[in-house]
Amino acid sequence: MGLSPDPGFAHNKHSAKPDCELYHPGLTNYASSPTIAAVASAEDGPDEIGMCLEDGESWTTYLRFPELSDLGKEVRLRSLQTGSVEVEGAGVRLSVSLMELRPGIGSARLLVPPTVASYSVAPRGVWPSSISQAPWKGTVRGLNPRGTVFRIRRGEWVRLKDDSAVELGEELRIVAESLNAPPESCSPKQTGEVSHNRLNWRMWRIVLPVECNLALERWAEGIRVVVLEPTWKLSILSIPQAFASPSRVPIFGVRETLIAKLQSPQPGAQTSLSLNVGASGQKVAVGALSGTTAFVSFTVAWPGANHFEVSDRTTGWFETEPKATIAELRKSLGTVPILKVIIGNSVAETWKAPLEIPALDGVNEPPNIEIVPALEDLRLSLHWEGSSGGGYEEGLTRESLKNRLLRFWGKDVEVRISAGALGWLGLLFRSPKRRGIELTNKRVLRWASIAAGSEPGSNGAWMLRRASVTDLKCLRVAQGKNRSRWTALAINHLKGPKG
Repeated sequence: MGLSPDPGFAHNKHSAKPDCELYHPGLTNYASSPTIAAVASAEDGPDEIGMCLEDGESWTTYLRFPELSDLGKEVRLRSLQTGSVEVEGAGVRLSVSLMELRPGIGSARLLVPPTVASYSVAPRGVWPSSISQAPWKGTVRGLNPRGTVFRIRRGEWVRLKDDSAVELGEELRIVAESLNAPPESCSPKQTGEVSHNRLNWRMWRIVLPVECNLALERWAEGIRVVVLEPTWKLSILSIPQAFASPSRVPIFGVRETLIAKLQSPQPGAQTSLSLNVGASGQKVAVGALSGTTAFVSFTVAWPGANHFEVSDRTTGWFETEPKATIAELRKSLGTVPILKVIIGNSVAETWKAPLEIPALDGVNEPPNIEIVPALEDLRLSLHWEGSSGGGYEEGLTRESLKNRLLRFWGKDVEVRISAGALGWLGLLFRSPKRRGIELTNKRVLRWASIAAGSEPGSNGAWMLRRASVTDLKCLRVAQGKNRSRWTALAINHLKGPKG
């Protein structure tokens, strides 16, 4: 029976020949067809805790936590300060605050040391009763000392699940015990070592070869991945109108012309493309004629879930639904709060021209300032520029911003207030001097135009007006309420001595 420990196999491992009558192809970790059950599955689900890799000047591993869903009207952001998620493993205990998991943040990241042992994840502290703790409770598997595979997904290196598929020619990252280097056919480039719990770990940057070999096959089996032939890649280039939650599947409008891009494994390749809409589907032949890229346009006439099949491989999931009307869009936008600053009877609104704030007359107090929306956790940024310089502050509360604005009253200062997604607006504070000059601009220009034309005579009133254009003292006399007392003196001064 040869030297094989398996009594049902009549050859030594990896030494059988196809021309032998007893030869049967084994279920190895290499498949020439992409239609096998193994799929490329990474730990990047919207509701799962996944391990990722930071590949920079020095590498490190970290856990990525899903964000909280909508808090609803009953939960305040302040109530998240008393809760956290704790991670224990590899002899260390770390935690991340619920504030770092608040809605809209995307996901939180917590650096963890590499270890073979599992990481235990558990909620800690006081959580709002309406928030389920289930997604942040459980264990996260450790690293495989033979090798753990990371693939680039949405801009970060994400760990692949066991028995996932990788493709020949694909670029990957491998973290393994320092003695377990990838095969030379992967052109491994090693980085520095990280030591923890008496184990030395190293990260390699690799590119799988374009053809499979025995060493690659054995290595893939040890790190629990399946090596596939390169396949066509499909991506939808059109911009979705929304994303389904929590699957992140893009949503497009019905009867909208969509564009898909197909990347072939080699120039001139041919494949079949099928668009499945509900229970029906249509198949067409696609080829990359002169390069490795092909484009197709298509429309879907009905709402529902859809997907593509490229060479009988399911990919490109998306949904369609009726496009929102203008009235529906306006109604939706009307429910979104926007930033407003109400000063007395004047209102400064986002995306509009800056509101001019005149100087006070020296008797009245500054009018009341109101900032809306009146959200408890609203934080604002302030940028100002004036004759004496400018500055910038962020993280201001509504009350703090009011106090800052009071300082600008009576000065020539241009202000910009930002509330992030709620918008930004501008204010123009004016000084008394500038406002007084602006009020006389039309009168001065009228006098100047008269002076530039034919001289209407040399009477005192005309002379005083003409001189007011260039003489500040005469301007003050001309503007004074009780100017009759000084008019004669000013006119005599302008006429000068006789002779």
